[in-house]
Amino acid sequence: MGIVTRGLPALLALLVVAACGDRPVGPDLSAPVELRLVSPAGAEGAALVEIEGAGTAVAIDATEVVSEVIGGRTRVVLIRENPGELRFRFTPAEGERRGAATVIDVAGPDNAIRASIPGYRVEAVQ
Repeated sequence: MGIVTRGLPALLALLVVAACGDRPVGPDLSAPVELRLVSPAGAEGAALVEIEGAGTAVAIDATEVVSEVIGGRTRVVLIRENPGELRFRFTPAEGERRGAATVIDVAGPDNAIRASIPGYRVEAVQ
């Protein structure tokens, strides 16, 4: 089975389930940048991140990336076959204003959606 097939349950859950409560907001994005999910729980299996403004997201390392622009925001699904650090590169579309990255949902190493996501954030890799 391919990495996307194995991560399909987590991907579907992330797209369907919306966690309640405050959403951690990440760095401002106005130029191409490498980003990573910061997790208080360690290695993760998948995450759904929303970025203000249109742009493209590409995979880094072992992270698979699926993204789509919806209503002026870019939704990015990050999946790893073997749990670990979730990283990707984001490039805003030309003419897009400054935006921020928000963690919507996270799936742990067992592909179960985290009940709560305080402490999760997206940060730029230095």
